[in-house]
Amino acid sequence: MACGDGYVDGVAGEQCDPLVAESFEGRCGDTPRALGESACDPDTCQIVTDAVQCGVCGDGIVDAAALGEECEPGVAIEASCPHAGQMRCVDCRLDDSGCEECGNGIVEGTEACDPEPGFIQGSGSLCEGMPVPGRPELTYESGRLHCAECQIDLTECGLCGNGVVDLDPILSPVTGVQLRPGEVCDTGFEDKAALAAQCATVCGVPAVPGLECAHSCPRCIEFEVVADGDPQCCIADSMPRASGMECCCTLSGACGPIATDPEVCPMTLSP
Repeated sequence: MACGDGYVDGVAGEQCDPLVAESFEGRCGDTPRALGESACDPDTCQIVTDAVQCGVCGDGIVDAAALGEECEPGVAIEASCPHAGQMRCVDCRLDDSGCEECGNGIVEGTEACDPEPGFIQGSGSLCEGMPVPGRPELTYESGRLHCAECQIDLTECGLCGNGVVDLDPILSPVTGVQLRPGEVCDTGFEDKAALAAQCATVCGVPAVPGLECAHSCPRCIEFEVVADGDPQCCIADSMPRASGMECCCTLSGACGPIATDPEVCPMTLSP
């Protein structure tokens, strides 16, 4: 007798015979891969129920080594799209057709922008005239748009230049994340309390009303004060004098007539 003769010789150690279907069929049901079809090895007459034989697409087990599967329907996909979109599983292979190709220069899906390869950030369109998120009464006055992960990035856009010190920060109406801090100055107008607080640090004095120092405000969102050398600390025109502090007009040598109240700094004469 030999394997394949149509007889299952248990004495010889045979478990099945290829010609006797009932000797091996349905045995995958005894394994985690119950959807497959078992077989009988034609050389050894042993029942075959390994992953290669019983594993099939749709059995809920990702058999990467045995079957080359990349995923299984109904099983969470660990792989994700590089930028946005949804990775899918088709015939137990990953399908990226639902992914958005951020960076191909084509605006698609949920993308708001898509720079072409070689695009230099900061060379995009000007923000001027664009509406401010959550602030429909305002439009941006300065800055350039950026494209980050194929979404428009407004962090470089600002209100600097509209002649109004906009104290409120600009927040994303969707996430609430701060897009731009509030302003401290704008086209000659300044938040005097904010200036006094910053000057107090370099002058080494309390932030008294009217305290000023040498400063500039090029971006409208922060003062740049002179940290080295002479910070030119002084009290502004028409503000109460402070002990040990000069009036600003004194430093410029252009004080006007003494104010009615000697405890108040006089006005600076116009040139």
